[in-house]
Amino acid sequence: MVHQKRTLLVTGGAGSVGSALVEYVYREKLADWDLRVFELNTAANERYLRQFKKRATIIYGDLRNAEQVSDAVRGVDAIIHLGAVIPPLADEHPALAEAVNVGGTRNIIEAMKAHTPDAFLLYASSISVYGDRLKSPYISVTDPLTPSLGDEYALTKMACEKMLQESGLQNWTIFRLAAMMNTRMVQYFVPTMFHMPIETPVEICWTIDSAVAFFNAIDCQPLRRRIFNLGGGPKMRLYYRDILVNFLKVAGIRGALLPENAFATCNFHCGFYADSQELEDLLHFQKHNLEEFLAAASNAHPWRRKLLEWISPFILPIVRFFLLRMSEPLIARKQKDKKLCYRFFGTESPVESQEVAYIVS
Repeated sequence: MVHQKRTLLVTGGAGSVGSALVEYVYREKLADWDLRVFELNTAANERYLRQFKKRATIIYGDLRNAEQVSDAVRGVDAIIHLGAVIPPLADEHPALAEAVNVGGTRNIIEAMKAHTPDAFLLYASSISVYGDRLKSPYISVTDPLTPSLGDEYALTKMACEKMLQESGLQNWTIFRLAAMMNTRMVQYFVPTMFHMPIETPVEICWTIDSAVAFFNAIDCQPLRRRIFNLGGGPKMRLYYRDILVNFLKVAGIRGALLPENAFATCNFHCGFYADSQELEDLLHFQKHNLEEFLAAASNAHPWRRKLLEWISPFILPIVRFFLLRMSEPLIARKQKDKKLCYRFFGTESPVESQEVAYIVS
């Protein structure tokens, strides 16, 4: 008897979480699954995805294009929907985020209704829907959804969750993802790093662990028509200040680099998932701890790290200058922008400290 393979569609397969999932399925599960990857046609995506072309189907398209989405969905047995516009682009261009995140999810749902109503759809939502949890860091899936001021990305995730629950489809699950991190992210700095208060509690999940969770969810019936918080568990919890210190060390930067007043003091998100064990008991994916993640990140680019360790005492002021040009909270302070000050500090006129404390790696 010939073994009948099933077909899995992954949207956003070149993204941080999507790439980990695609690599996992391609490496471990192609004996049982035909893999389709739907991704936007960019030079970077093409360079990354070409390695899978011989044994997977790569579909370049746009989630906003209903016809392209319909063609990709036709005949699949499971869809893991990770494709989205993420911050900072989502917050800077809310209309784009609405069109891609909400419109794209609508296109997937409508295509499923037309072609594969019994297929399984796993939707990736976000911890951002819970908003600022500095005062109540332990989060449960039943907590109210209160996105932070200016978080357009979270609003799109909430809209997609509601759409899916009201779709009439019977075979779906929603994962609200904690801070998803891979070892490459440690090497890069982006403006949104300053949006998070340094005392924010953060539960990390290494993307290679999340890949196992997403894949194992496909045939896990207790997950159906339910929402879960996906995080790395207690062994992957720390505070943002510690993340910064560790990441700077991994990158090879030593010294007092970032002033604390460059960071917002409210209106972000993240926290500890009080119920992350529930999903772990079903899917058994929390394989790694924080020390293992940091060790892997440290070994990802050893020569770059060693070079920066050697030259960082000489270039620290230059690095600090260019990084602080990205700090919107600091710019808001200096320009006395009342609207942005209220967003980042909860007051239109934040008090300036006489002494500036630095985060030291």
